[in-house]
This record gives sequence, C-alpha cells and structure tokens, in this order.
Amino acid sequence: MTKLIQKPQMRNLWTKQMKLQLLGGVVACFLVGYSIKIFYSDPRKRAYDDFYRTYDNAKQEKIMEDAGLLQSCPK
Repeated sequence: MTKLIQKPQMRNLWTKQMKLQLLGGVVACFLVGYSIKIFYSDPRKRAYDDFYRTYDNAKQEKIMEDAGLLQSCPK
C-alpha cells in the first residue's frame, strides 16, 4: 500500500507563519526584558540601597573639606 502524500498548504501560509513569528517575538521580548530586570536592574537597586543605607553625608563633606575640594562653598 502506498501512503498518501499530504497536500501542501496553499492558502494563508504567510498568515500562519507570521502569527507564529509574532508570538515568538513577543515571548522573546518578554523574556529578555524580564531577564534584564532580574540580572541587571535589581542588583543595581540593591547596591544603591546598600550604599545609601550606611552613607553619612556629613562625614563625606568633612572629608572633602579637609582635602580642599570645597573651596567655593562657604563653611
């Protein structure tokens, strides 16, 4: 017995392919955006939070005054 060969899709082939490609593009964009948030933005936010949690503005100003960096600012 011979197998029947499936007929090729002659109509709406471009539409079907574009739907799949658009869906794949949307999923890829979402994954890239979410991974940037997780691996880039969140660690930077945590680093800034950690830095400013222990940052003493008066101490840094005193260090800059002693180094002579604030010559134009009145004491």
